[in-house]
Amino acid sequence: MGFPLATRKLARIPGRGQAAIELLFGGLYDFFADILGRQHARRFVPFVGTLFIFILSMNYAGMIPGFKSPTANIVTTASLAICTFAVVQYTGLRGLGLKKYLLHLAQDPQDAIGWCLSPLFFVLHLIGELAKPASLALRLFGNVTGEDILAGVLLGLFVGLGAVGFTLGEAPFKVGLPLHFVVFFLMLMFGAIQALIFSLLSAIYILLFLPHEEHEH
Repeated sequence: MGFPLATRKLARIPGRGQAAIELLFGGLYDFFADILGRQHARRFVPFVGTLFIFILSMNYAGMIPGFKSPTANIVTTASLAICTFAVVQYTGLRGLGLKKYLLHLAQDPQDAIGWCLSPLFFVLHLIGELAKPASLALRLFGNVTGEDILAGVLLGLFVGLGAVGFTLGEAPFKVGLPLHFVVFFLMLMFGAIQALIFSLLSAIYILLFLPHEEHEH
């Protein structure tokens, strides 16, 4: 990433690199701080912000001719989802303690009926927690893979339909018209949306395990 290079020589009047990094970090910090709360932003924004930047750059890598988006590989998306799962569960255990963490999974029973139903709630809640990283991984993988396939199909189609033949010396050449670029702005938008969805859901999952009393205001 360019953060170490851009911030190597910090100045009161920032240059272009420092200004760009400050703008990016400030935007991400304010966005996720509104979700997580200002008291937790300093702790969690580096994680969810890094997720956004990493996924965005990996999504855009597929727009480079000859490259494929790393996020079109289920191993990559599953690894990112497991990281989120680990941070979420660690946050719950550390913030609530083991007893409150287990009670949270059991839907915080308060009466006899609640305690009788708590085993069922515990299993359902546990399944839901395990489904979250699976959903994150499969959603990102499926959407990015679909975008890469669409771009490849359009590239082949437009190169074939728009091919213009000419002769250079004695060798024939065919050059396809780059009509596939008409969908590149959509890929830019979709790549950013997928990165935002993944990081936003990660922030929300973390928020759900933070102590509730700290979010009354």
